[in-house]
Amino acid sequence: MRTEKLRYLEEVSYRNASDACRDETLTQFSKHHKVIEAITARRFVRLVIDKDGLINELWVFIGKERDYILIPCLYCSCPDFTINVLSKGVKKFCYHLVALEIARRSNAYKELEVEPNDLVKIVLEIVINNFSSYLRRLLYRT
Repeated sequence: MRTEKLRYLEEVSYRNASDACRDETLTQFSKHHKVIEAITARRFVRLVIDKDGLINELWVFIGKERDYILIPCLYCSCPDFTINVLSKGVKKFCYHLVALEIARRSNAYKELEVEPNDLVKIVLEIVINNFSSYLRRLLYRT
């Protein structure tokens, strides 16, 4: 019974997170200083793996001190999303999800084609260290 309730709460939280990509939300938050700064500084990176013509992508927010993994309109690995959206349910989404959608729609992001091993290394660094120095090296090389 407890597992079913947790599953239901997670499902509701993820459905609410999709509100971050609604036109009304984007309009409302487009003037927010954090959103503007994230977009103008091009803090979002689309990591692309092109394997036999099949494109796979992963989005990363490059912060000043921490990096986050994002799934557009659905998930962000930032503490605000984990605590206030998933755990407490006091918010529907974090500003990273809104800013990412605005950046995607306006092509205001960096894109980097990576090998599968590079992607694994980047994700592990973000999950373990909250920061990927390897991603920065790859970005500054291009």
